[in-house]
Amino acid sequence: MNLTGKSPNSFCRLIIAVLLPVTVLLQGCTKGVFFPDDPSVIEYSLPAFSDLQINSIFEIELRNDSLYSVRLEGNRNILENISVNVEADTLKLSDDNTFTWLPDYPRTKLVISLPDLKRIWINSPSKLYSTDTLALVSLSIYSIGLLAETDITVNAGYLYFTTDYNNFGYYIFRGFAHEARFRTFGSAELDAGELIVNNANVRNYSIGNSHIHVENHLRAWLGHYGNIYYSGSPSEVIIESMNSRGRLIQTP
Repeated sequence: MNLTGKSPNSFCRLIIAVLLPVTVLLQGCTKGVFFPDDPSVIEYSLPAFSDLQINSIFEIELRNDSLYSVRLEGNRNILENISVNVEADTLKLSDDNTFTWLPDYPRTKLVISLPDLKRIWINSPSKLYSTDTLALVSLSIYSIGLLAETDITVNAGYLYFTTDYNNFGYYIFRGFAHEARFRTFGSAELDAGELIVNNANVRNYSIGNSHIHVENHLRAWLGHYGNIYYSGSPSEVIIESMNSRGRLIQTP
């Protein structure tokens, strides 16, 4: 029974007529009334931490330094509601502002300086990169959200990277690692062709491809359509599983 007295099409047009101006108004307010163009910088000294947890959408630059600190760059009103807390050896980053869901919401850049880091948890779509080489004993990165982007240069004894099952991010690694393990799922793509690895274990469960440079030993697992491309001249190459259309391909 139609209790409104209006046809369904008329009712839909009424909803659109009400919601569309509100959406346009809110989008305009993000850069106007709520978040006027007012660039600002805030810097904090931080206690030591071993883990980095990214809980909102950010652009994050990692830098090697002798001290722990973070620099926030963005709109003054937005920076006031960026949460930066160190709890249980974990640096937790969150954006507590309203309207973060809008497509033109201005994103905040964070520059994190640190002498050491063991684990990174990317829980929200973010861009994570380094401008210099991160000298680390061991680094593990977990891309848990749907999407992320990395471009990280390391000099590490051990590097581990994995994505969630429905991830479709693009991940670049450069530098050197004595040992590296990579796991990609969904449609994630791994570009580690500029990362020199002595011993690598690569498992590709993604429809995207993985690229790796290996010097000594390579173990490969192909679980979907994506290929594993490897360069270098490893003395041992072991295919643990190839129950898919993906292939292990050597490149120059």
